[in-house]
Amino acid sequence: MNFHQTNFRCEPNEEEATSMANSAGAKSKCKHFLTRRERILLEQSWRKTRKTGADHIGSKIFFMVLTAQPDIKAIFGLEKIPTGRLKYDPRFRQHALVYTKTLDFVIRNLDYPGKLEVYFENLGKRHVAMQGRGFEPGYWETFAECMTQAAVEWEANRQRPTLGAWRNLVISCIISFMRRGFDEENGKKKLYSYNGQGFSSNRARRSVSPYAPSVH
Repeated sequence: MNFHQTNFRCEPNEEEATSMANSAGAKSKCKHFLTRRERILLEQSWRKTRKTGADHIGSKIFFMVLTAQPDIKAIFGLEKIPTGRLKYDPRFRQHALVYTKTLDFVIRNLDYPGKLEVYFENLGKRHVAMQGRGFEPGYWETFAECMTQAAVEWEANRQRPTLGAWRNLVISCIISFMRRGFDEENGKKKLYSYNGQGFSSNRARRSVSPYAPSVH
């Protein structure tokens, strides 16, 4: 099944994210996962990075992810595309743009931790449906490493505090919240499956008449 033939969507929607955060109530007042200094550094770094071109940022990160973990290519229907041709594939370019838009969404909403928490938790829940196509939560660690490495390159390894801020953002916000949502949804799915099996088993037992002759 092709990734883009499903209803799975991870591109951020500003209105939807705001609505989800408002409905979350207490979560909109959660403690911030970054210091004020880290937020300023990230905003400055993002402005500087955007000058290289929006498409370039997402493309760089996505390419690094697929190179570091080739198994991920199958999730997006890219398993037959040679590494040297990836950046020219429409599916690659489409998802690379999603990476860029997501990061832009995060930076623009750094002062609204509740909105980011709810958004990424819901994104994590959506990833449960991707397990049938080979998705594993461990792939998020690959993304974290590639995201950090990309930041090292565009900062030319000069700004250690900024690099630390990017890593904290990815680990403490994006990965942490997605994993929480994924685990919660996955738990519900397993419980539903277990209850369904129990219900079917009980029905089967009840369908046998207690007066039926024993078979020896």
